[in-house]
Parts: sequence; C-alpha cells; structure tokens
Amino acid sequence: MAVLAQDLPHGAERDPISCSADSDPPAASANNWNDFFFPLVLTTSDNLKTLPQGLTVFVGEFTTDWGVLFTGLTLAAPPISLLDIVLSKQFISGIKARRG
Repeated sequence: MAVLAQDLPHGAERDPISCSADSDPPAASANNWNDFFFPLVLTTSDNLKTLPQGLTVFVGEFTTDWGVLFTGLTLAAPPISLLDIVLSKQFISGIKARRG
C-alpha cells in the first residue's frame, strides 16, 4: 500500500529507497523501459527480437499501421494471459512464502 504525503507525520519525508514500483510511477516506467531497452541493445539479429521490439516495426516516424499493430497485440495477449491463469497459484504461493 502506498504511503501518501498527507499520511506522514509533520516534517517526515518519504524514504526514496523503500519506494516500490507500485507506489512510484517513475520507477515503474523505468522498469518497463529497461524491459524494452536492454534486449534492444543486446540482440544483434532480427530473429532474436522480443515481441514488443518486433511490433515496433509497424510504427514509423510519420505513419503507423494500426491494423497490423493491434492484430499483433491481440495475437500476443492470449498466450501470456493463459500462462498467468495457469501459474497464478504458484505466483501467489511464491509471494506469500516466508523467508527464514
């Protein structure tokens, strides 16, 4: 749960080290940028591009092929959604696991 400035005692400041991506939009966008940028830098072949990088082929400087772009997004979403549904029990148990 995010700690809002009005919830802090008078004179207290929010600790920037303890900010999570959920409560800090700049940190969340930086993480998303890293998910796109690092594979872009490290891949040398078009065959090795990740899905978001492959879909940028349809976005040009002056035009965007919206039909093909959204078709690609629509075809990409179901496998990821299915994987999330199938593995949700493991995700939740991993989050709840106590470290000892």
